[in-house]
Amino acid sequence: MRGKDRGTNHFMNKQEAHFITTQLLPFFKSKNGLPDAFAWEAKSSRGKDYINFSELSGKEIRNLHQVVTGTFAHKMSDLARIGTPFDGFYFRKCTAYVIVDFPGGFYFIDILDWENEERISERKV
Repeated sequence: MRGKDRGTNHFMNKQEAHFITTQLLPFFKSKNGLPDAFAWEAKSSRGKDYINFSELSGKEIRNLHQVVTGTFAHKMSDLARIGTPFDGFYFRKCTAYVIVDFPGGFYFIDILDWENEERISERKV
């Protein structure tokens, strides 16, 4: 389903928001060994030990893939309720991850690995 959005909820759910603010952002601030720059999409497994491929929209996959294989620039909205830290960002051949919150911890999955696994997997959901 690469060319289409898969109908996922375009608003961050509360579990993902909680995961990002309470675990992921503090982890980023405290850990060395992370790449200097990378793009990421956070997802919650909602207490399951798996995540469906359909949790990522086609747009999210395309954008993360573009960060890795080419260039990606984005202008952030100036209309955000809490403001934005700056106007935009630019990636050129950087790393991109899907970061999934599972019951046992969270895992960084390289977007190219995600795409490959989705392509070869017998599980198509």
